Amino acid sequence: MHELVNDAHIQRLSSLTQSATSFATIFSPLVATSFYAILGFKMFIEFSIAANLVTLLILLSMTFHDQPIASASRNENDGNQWAHFKIGLRYIIANRFLKYVMSGGVFLNLMISALNVGMPFMVVHQLHAGAVTLGILNSVYAVGVLMGNLLLALLPPLKQLAKTLALAFVLVAVTLMAFGFVMIPGLSKGTLQIVGGAILLVSGIALAFLNTPMGIYIQKAVPTALLGRVSATVMSINMASLPIGVMIYTVIFQVFPSWVNFTVSGIILLGFALFLSRLMILEEDRQNRETQSELVKGTNS
Repeated sequence: MHELVNDAHIQRLSSLTQSATSFATIFSPLVATSFYAILGFKMFIEFSIAANLVTLLILLSMTFHDQPIASASRNENDGNQWAHFKIGLRYIIANRFLKYVMSGGVFLNLMISALNVGMPFMVVHQLHAGAVTLGILNSVYAVGVLMGNLLLALLPPLKQLAKTLALAFVLVAVTLMAFGFVMIPGLSKGTLQIVGGAILLVSGIALAFLNTPMGIYIQKAVPTALLGRVSATVMSINMASLPIGVMIYTVIFQVFPSWVNFTVSGIILLGFALFLSRLMILEEDRQNRETQSELVKGTNS
């Protein structure tokens, strides 16, 4: 992103990109179903191919402003990609703030699997609230992510990233814990849709304030030569915890009551979030002090 716009506009571009993805998540099932019904299978496939071609043309129309790499450096990197990858990995390990946030993302994806696995199981099979209620809850959650990213696009660049991430992390944990109380058997369908939807709306907004600012930090802080490998490594490690969480919670929801699983998972996530938040804030303060010290030395020299 920082090769498309300057640093002052990375937050807005990243937020709008995530907003577009959330918008598509909300409306794509309805649009896709309608197109399939109107066009038929063969035409539907042709339409999908055309949509991908349009996407390719949009990408080709973009103007990137990449920083040129010296020929010797380029040849060295081409011949030793594994060594370059290890440099990127060492960068992640050396950057404690990035390491803390990545650890938080891994643990969050692990625990949020309780929502991905348990909500359909609880709403449809245990509460018998129907697929419509499940669709409403999923849509409200996507709307929350959309609202969060649109809000980020309107806000000025975030100055205190650690505190923003900490607050969002705690909110996600609290909403997961609160969702367990909504899932108690005997709750009416209307109450489940309204109260559960409100909780998931807040959770979606908080999730947007976690994912998007972290992407912005990587775009701004990581050197250009390492950006692709660092971002890909962070994303891969974070995503790897999702299937593990799904497998774990698939077993857990067969053994314990669903509302207990949500509540306990939220409590565990909240404790971890509070502990990690302290580490992130302390590390960000340390990095800010070092930056100010370097600026003072540069001014004096």
